[in-house]
Amino acid sequence: MKGTLLFITKLRRAWALKPRDGAGIRAKGTKYVSKNSMAFRPEFFICLVCLLVLPLVVPSVSIAQAQTQSQVVYLQLKQTYRQQLDDYRTADRQYQISVEQYRQLKTLAALEDAVQQTHVTMKLRNEVLVSYLQLLQIQLQEATGVNLDQKTRMLQALMADIENLKQFRQKLGPEADRGQVNQLASEFAELAKPLESDAYRVQTMLVIGKLQTIYDKSLIVRTEIEQEALQKQDIHKAERERASQEIKSNLLEVKLLIDEINVETARLDSDFSRSSFSGQQGELTQIYAGLAQNLSYLQELLMI
Repeated sequence: MKGTLLFITKLRRAWALKPRDGAGIRAKGTKYVSKNSMAFRPEFFICLVCLLVLPLVVPSVSIAQAQTQSQVVYLQLKQTYRQQLDDYRTADRQYQISVEQYRQLKTLAALEDAVQQTHVTMKLRNEVLVSYLQLLQIQLQEATGVNLDQKTRMLQALMADIENLKQFRQKLGPEADRGQVNQLASEFAELAKPLESDAYRVQTMLVIGKLQTIYDKSLIVRTEIEQEALQKQDIHKAERERASQEIKSNLLEVKLLIDEINVETARLDSDFSRSSFSGQQGELTQIYAGLAQNLSYLQELLMI
């Protein structure tokens, strides 16, 4: 009994995570120099920072744990990503300054500085996005509880996204004029759509995988507890049987919710946007609450 109780406690601690949106830092509307008007207008950039601060679901590896090669690569890449993100944010602040200076001065020198600073920011954005998608790739590869067919498709999709970004990086030469910057911005607007969709879809899949894993472990624990608790012959036998049936019913409801959101997420032909990701938080939170409740029920059943 003590071993099972300890297992439940560890399970609750290890998976005590409510699904959450990555919102909290909103990307400022990066702008570019209008080809025709010499004025600045919003560029159709992906909401970069909102995308980049989405929670990385794979737990950090402690020093005491043996690290696999993929975990080592993940930690190294995560460090690189953080540095790249800092560099991008610094460049973006400098870009904002350049934009404001051009608006005030209206000189060719200020225009050139704004154009080149936009170009630099675009290159740094490209680098940090590649690293971010590679991190997602590793997380998804190592994730448990994720449908294998969906995992395979999305790993291929991430690989294609990364390759597209690398090809786009080749177009970002050492320098660019205003017309080139505008053209590159338009090209990235189209490139960004599948990147955003795939990133949010994978984030949802990772959370679902985590919930699926705790569901699977809950079934194992329930079986072990029932074998122990229901064999007891005392005045609480009927109470334990009713409690066991309640747990079974609740777990079935949770399973139906997991299956439903899996089907919804698997629709690869649908546009899986940030709003789609946010819209699923209620369902994910409901699954989380159901699993947490059942862990409490299991622990209570063990003590009856």
